[in-house]
Amino acid sequence: MAMQEVVTGGLLGSIPSTEDDEILYHYCSTSTFQQIVSNGSIRLSALTLSNDSLEGKLVSAVIERLAVSDGMDPKSIDALLDSVEALEELFDGLGLCLSEDGDLLSQWRGYADDANGFSIGFSKKYLNWLGSSFIFQDKAGFQSFKVLYADHEHDRELRPSFEEMKLHVNAGGLKPSVNKLTSILLGSKSGEDPVVQKAAALELKKTVLSLYSKLFLLKSAAFKEEREVRLLGYLFHDHGSEKIGYRATRNAIVSYREFALIEKERMPITHVILGPKQRTPVRDVEHFLKISGFGNVKVGISKASYR
Repeated sequence: MAMQEVVTGGLLGSIPSTEDDEILYHYCSTSTFQQIVSNGSIRLSALTLSNDSLEGKLVSAVIERLAVSDGMDPKSIDALLDSVEALEELFDGLGLCLSEDGDLLSQWRGYADDANGFSIGFSKKYLNWLGSSFIFQDKAGFQSFKVLYADHEHDRELRPSFEEMKLHVNAGGLKPSVNKLTSILLGSKSGEDPVVQKAAALELKKTVLSLYSKLFLLKSAAFKEEREVRLLGYLFHDHGSEKIGYRATRNAIVSYREFALIEKERMPITHVILGPKQRTPVRDVEHFLKISGFGNVKVGISKASYR
């Protein structure tokens, strides 16, 4: 990989070149841009309180679609959906929403204070490194995922899990549990083995639980233009003493985890685009970034003619 020399803390060091790096853009208001740069950190916030009311709720819809198309009986479908919907209530996704497109008018209007804000271009390599660095320390970290929008993508993503669930259902995983004494006294229906059913029920629960990693990968096709890649972590609602922050919006208190953009010589921010209505001179944005520890950032102005 090509390398470039930089001066950091008075010492000459080397960091990877960003020439072949993918850039992911976060659209935000002026105040959020100022906070990210000044604090040198990003926040992953509760996705269930985002502008999409179906965040974290599409997995059950996909499982139902797959079950119906495979001819599963209605009672089994209802029982499966009860389990998946309970899972959806148990976990929240903590995310930072990014786009592969840094200058998209709909994004400016929807997420950057009606085009008055900024689009921050983050290095994908850096973000992947940062998220993994926490996981390797057995701390809550994050990973980057491309959001899936089309029904066929949703089906393909969940089909393996559904097929596994179906195997456990067919093995009796949804049958009422029968203890050993009851089975001796009352007997069991011909061909039914309570031990097998109990094992199948346990495996079915494990398979349903594993779906938590899919809950926040799916979005409606109506959002397809956003081309979203999100940084994603998870929050168990009974998080106890876990270190979680809270911020206020106009109508909600939103939970978040904050991650410092450590080792800035790795160039976490590589590009910044000023929104169509943003009035700050480019030179002032460049200086603000530099004194905040973010050097060599390309700063430009949106090409969207929107006033």
